[in-house]
Amino acid sequence: MMASIKVISPIVTDLLVEGTEKGELHAEFPEESSRMIVAMLTLLLDNYFFPDSAENRLRSLKLYSQILETCLKTKPGSFDFLTQPLD
Repeated sequence: MMASIKVISPIVTDLLVEGTEKGELHAEFPEESSRMIVAMLTLLLDNYFFPDSAENRLRSLKLYSQILETCLKTKPGSFDFLTQPLD
C-alpha cells in the first residue's frame, strides 16, 4: 500500500494543483489531500482489509465519490467515472 501512495500521490498532487488553478476544484493542501485520496481508495479496494461483495464495493465507491466531491468542492457527478463499468 505504501508503494502505491508514494508512486501515485505525486500524480494526484499535480492534478489537484492544476484543477485548483483552473477553478475546477479546491485543494487547500494538495500534497496531503493526494496522499489521503490514494490511501482511502487503496484500502477501499483491498479485499484483504475489506472483503466484500461487488454490490457493497460499488456502494462504497459511490460514497467515496461523494466524499471527494464534498472535500474538493467539485460539481456533483465529478467522480461518477469511479463507479462506471470499464468498456
